Amino acid sequence: MRRRLLLITKDPEFDNRGEVVLGQCEPFTSGWSMLLIYPDGKKEVLVTGTYSDLRKIQEGCIGIDDPTAVCKRVMDMRMILIKSVTETVAVGANRNHQASTDREPTRELEPLRTADYVDGEPS
Repeated sequence: MRRRLLLITKDPEFDNRGEVVLGQCEPFTSGWSMLLIYPDGKKEVLVTGTYSDLRKIQEGCIGIDDPTAVCKRVMDMRMILIKSVTETVAVGANRNHQASTDREPTRELEPLRTADYVDGEPS
């Protein structure tokens, strides 16, 4: 039996000088594609996203040989990942809000005097 091949790939992105943009292939960046290559050589893009998410999907398909079953697993896992996305919202500090007054502000500490230490140990 000839097996299917599930690849994760990303085309390089170029800047206005024609050079590859640094960091564009980091695992957390978007634009990665998962390709299913059938035994007959036909290619199909199944899903796009971050490398990290696609790698989880790829690992979830280990042991599945039937391309139809692979497509179903990819779509099921894609829905799980979409539902688990959370949104981070930046909130400005509000001095009247109780939570912001409960915490001590970050401040710079004074350097230790070397006379207080002998051979790296407190004296």
